[in-house]
Amino acid sequence: LLEQGGDELLLVDQRYAIPLPNIRVGILGVPTLQFRHRLGSAGIGKLPDLEQMLGAGVSLTVIRAEAQLDPSSGKWRFGGGFTFSR
Repeated sequence: LLEQGGDELLLVDQRYAIPLPNIRVGILGVPTLQFRHRLGSAGIGKLPDLEQMLGAGVSLTVIRAEAQLDPSSGKWRFGGGFTFSR
């Protein structure tokens, strides 16, 4: 969205986390499924059509991985990393 620039911005970022307490992965603990929906737009003077991304991932204590899909183009993005806030 920042590539588009402008003076109007709308961003909605919804996240859902579902812990799986019946599964334990050694010292990494209990995995949590992550689901994400992003909806946004940016423009000059008015908002153009909204863009969206759908994502799913898993986190284990400080390690996380996520896949995101852009439904309009069918392109996938994959990412991972460490998170230290809980």
